[in-house]
Amino acid sequence: MDVRKLLAVMAVVLLGLAVFFFVEGNVALGAAMIAIAMSQIASFAALTANARKTDAAAGERAE
Repeated sequence: MDVRKLLAVMAVVLLGLAVFFFVEGNVALGAAMIAIAMSQIASFAALTANARKTDAAAGERAE
């Protein structure tokens, strides 16, 4: 499985856990889950941008 897909799935799971912990009243743990999920999303965005740049460079070399 692609790393980017795993990061997206983990971010969704962590956001779900954050909602659960906020509902349960554990604000600190919910905030920590949101912070980790945002980190996962940032990593996903960076990997996606790098993949697009690599694909564009490979396309230019092929021409």
